[in-house]
Amino acid sequence: MARYLPPAATTVSAKKDATLPAPIRPHITLRIALAASVVVGVGLVVVGGFVTWLRVDAGDLAGLTVSGWGLIGGTSDLAGSNINDLLADVSGSYRQAVLPVIFAGLAAIAAIRLGWGPSKIGAATLVACGLCVAGWGLYRGLNPGNLVNILDSGESRAGVGPWLVFAGGVEMIAVGAGLLAGVAKAPAAPHFRRARGISPR
Repeated sequence: MARYLPPAATTVSAKKDATLPAPIRPHITLRIALAASVVVGVGLVVVGGFVTWLRVDAGDLAGLTVSGWGLIGGTSDLAGSNINDLLADVSGSYRQAVLPVIFAGLAAIAAIRLGWGPSKIGAATLVACGLCVAGWGLYRGLNPGNLVNILDSGESRAGVGPWLVFAGGVEMIAVGAGLLAGVAKAPAAPHFRRARGISPR
């Protein structure tokens, strides 16, 4: 038997429910989480720029390491200086982190837009930026460069920097592709079919 609830109590209950905060929908939470995860990829790119991109194992410069911004480290006597100052005389430079950091910045802007609301352009931007970042990291991971022909073939190898950049780019691609595929798409509103022969009163 249904319990009778006085009208006054019903009104009070309705007012209490109205004051409760509306729950965040799961697809919105997922979209924000995915957008926030792009920060991880951007962080990998930024950190990757400051660690070793080039490591010299043989020759006169054996033991020398160079970061993505040109900072020299390792056991070389040149440790603490910047390789770009030394390459200025030959009109060369070694700033491998510039390109991925630029695209990582664009990806961060796209992620902020996606956190605010759904955007296919923002998701596509993430994929495009991720492809550029990951492509550059992979290329430099396999081909670290020879410092304007200073090094001979086989004297150098890539450090961890390009691979961190590559991982950051893959993160951006995964998030952007997932959003384009609709993993955080709002559920469709329920559709009720009206029975034939019954007209609303």
